[in-house]
Amino acid sequence: MLLTDVSSITLESGKMTNGRRSSAVPQLKCVGGTAGYSAPQPKVVQCINRGSDGYDVQWECKADMDYDYRFGKVQVSCEGYDNPNDPYVLRGSCGVSVTNTPVLSVYPLSNFEWLLVALRLADIVSRLQILLSNMCLS
Repeated sequence: MLLTDVSSITLESGKMTNGRRSSAVPQLKCVGGTAGYSAPQPKVVQCINRGSDGYDVQWECKADMDYDYRFGKVQVSCEGYDNPNDPYVLRGSCGVSVTNTPVLSVYPLSNFEWLLVALRLADIVSRLQILLSNMCLS
């Protein structure tokens, strides 16, 4: 099967790839990231072929993950059928390595932005207190 013709792959934690020229490897491998190994690991990852940059297939990978985390680096690898550079790949040979990144480290806030967040939260709390006091008076 020509790799560029593969429209999507679904990879599962605990399952192994198919191997013809080399040994099977895990379909899904979390290799750390700024979240470290303590971050919740996805059970299933689905990757969609979004085309090519002229050299490699560009994959978009998604998983059901805790909202506090997202993928950092994602690398999809498939076994070439006859040799490592073969554009034809063995069915079921693809695997993905991912890093997990906490959302706040992806979008770090400056001290000023944290101040704005704190002020907004204080405003919300104040409005809730007024709302609750009005409910108690009626």
